Amino acid sequence: MKEKVITKKTLKNLLFITYCVFHISNISAEQSLSKEKIPSADEAFIFEAYREQHSGIILSWVMKENCFLYKDKFEISVTPSSNLSIKTLGEAKRIDDIYFGEVDVYFNSVRKELNFELGSEFINISYQGCNAQGFCYPVITKRIDMKEIDYL
Repeated sequence: MKEKVITKKTLKNLLFITYCVFHISNISAEQSLSKEKIPSADEAFIFEAYREQHSGIILSWVMKENCFLYKDKFEISVTPSSNLSIKTLGEAKRIDDIYFGEVDVYFNSVRKELNFELGSEFINISYQGCNAQGFCYPVITKRIDMKEIDYL
């Protein structure tokens, strides 16, 4: 029987293959960890609706770190329809977005003060945002029953 001899070249090739397998498995583990770190929309954009004595209804969003909401993706209406005025509190920042180009976005928090005529029963809200990892959330839609909004 012939004895097998391991040459330096064979050993280098084996080490290289082992390194590649280890490196690829490490990349896969990092990618799966990144996916696990993507919060749900409700975790990324913490939403609250409440009443203030003199200001009407307040809609408030607090964003997780590195998450943002698009300024032009907010849509707010009341049902039945009435005159609605909306005052936005929060400073938008202009960014070069990979999906929409130059856009204004809110980081950290944004607040909307709503004033409308009595008789409206629901507030209809939609908004959209992304995170710095490049994950964009689909449009988020909420319907708030006016009877369920508490005073702050």
